Amino acid sequence: MESASTDGAGCEDEGLLRTCGVRRNFYNLMVLSTAFLFLFLAFITAQSFATPLLGHLGTISLLILYFFFTVGGAVAPYIARRLGGTTALIAAAATYAIFVAAFIYLITPVLLVAAAMVGFGGSVLWTAHGMFMTQISTDDNKGFYFSLFQGILSVQLIPGNLASYYLLNYNDDESDDTAGGTTTTTTEPPNPLENMAVGWSDQNSVLFVALAVCCSLGVLGLGCLRPPDPKMGTAIPVDDRSLRVQIRSTLAHVCTRRLAYLIPLFVFGGIQLVMWASWFPRQMHAKWIGLVMPVFGGAAFVGGFLIGPVLDRYGFVFAIALAIVAAVGAFSCTWEGNRKLVAFCEQHAPTEAMPCESYGDYDLFFAAAFFYGVLDVTFHTLSGAICTQSFASSGNTVDAFAAKWAFFGVGAIIGFSLSSPLSVEDGKTSSESQLAAELGITGAALLLAIPTLVRFLLHPPEPKSGDATGPPRTEDVIPNPYMDGLLGWTSL
Repeated sequence: MESASTDGAGCEDEGLLRTCGVRRNFYNLMVLSTAFLFLFLAFITAQSFATPLLGHLGTISLLILYFFFTVGGAVAPYIARRLGGTTALIAAAATYAIFVAAFIYLITPVLLVAAAMVGFGGSVLWTAHGMFMTQISTDDNKGFYFSLFQGILSVQLIPGNLASYYLLNYNDDESDDTAGGTTTTTTEPPNPLENMAVGWSDQNSVLFVALAVCCSLGVLGLGCLRPPDPKMGTAIPVDDRSLRVQIRSTLAHVCTRRLAYLIPLFVFGGIQLVMWASWFPRQMHAKWIGLVMPVFGGAAFVGGFLIGPVLDRYGFVFAIALAIVAAVGAFSCTWEGNRKLVAFCEQHAPTEAMPCESYGDYDLFFAAAFFYGVLDVTFHTLSGAICTQSFASSGNTVDAFAAKWAFFGVGAIIGFSLSSPLSVEDGKTSSESQLAAELGITGAALLLAIPTLVRFLLHPPEPKSGDATGPPRTEDVIPNPYMDGLLGWTSL
């Protein structure tokens, strides 16, 4: 593993750019990671309150967000290339600040519009992120850079969940005082924002003011990025083609065999997000979520320092094997933990809503959170390293990252769309049949992603060409009449 004073294995100091005493590209990595930490600490916290605040409209806002996140992938490469990595990052990050600020004085239509904005902005943000990460990394350190970034970003789960643990327990204490020491447990956990439907609320709006400030600090932090050192990075070709031509090129590259092999991996990324962020937490009582999920953040943070360097040394096969082990561990611990919880609640607390509050043996859930954290950081490290290395020679790295996040959004849409139908047995969110369906969907997505990923690694890399950002090789294009019609429509 490299230190803060190194930017790649076996490189010389002479002629390399430095900022604040460290290599320029490592400095940019730390600035980028810290800025995203502030940005998403505020955004994820605000997003988690969408459903409690708006009910079904909260779910609709998330679907709107991921819909625009997905369709934005068609134009995100053009915007990222035109604006440049740093400018595109700042402009896209500003939409996150707008979304968080929309909660300060809550007006439902404004919040839904902000969800659409942040969805589209998110596609640009993550495409520009991939573009900038490519510019500051090489084949020797790409794994370490992506895993360290993801590890630092995952820290945002720790304070948010610990805060929610405090708020939920504080609310229960208040309920006990006003109800003579008795607590009524319902299928919906108490939330400090449940009475805030519209407008300003002194306590809750102040919270979102603080979150908006935190998000704005992330946006301002991106302004501290410096031009990457080209000697220790991968160049992104200049592309001055028109929007229409670039959209056609991006859509055409999705039809190439190599990129098509990666689509199941990208979709799995979105589904596994829903698994650990939504399906897994609802197996637990609300009081315990705030204690269990920080383990996820801690595992991802530690994994960020370890997984990438090993991937750089031993290759993609190591990451695939680690993802399989982490998935098996996570699914096994989740299933067995849920089975023990259901058995206890049915025997000792049959009158309590499921999952029952009186159950306290969450060791397996802590273990599952650890494995989910390892799985998540492994996915992002693997997919980021593949997009950076495998498409750089043809100049299509930006298109690859746009495809990654577009199909990641597809996976998230699939998962969130199934969340309500999978709530079975009158809201008993810990039923074994529901969990079996959730684990089956996530496992099936992983099983589909593995063989296609192996096929991708066996497929010859794209050759360098004079027109690096030109159309893909004819022999690589998969015949698709629907895509042919779409490409023909964009040429009108």
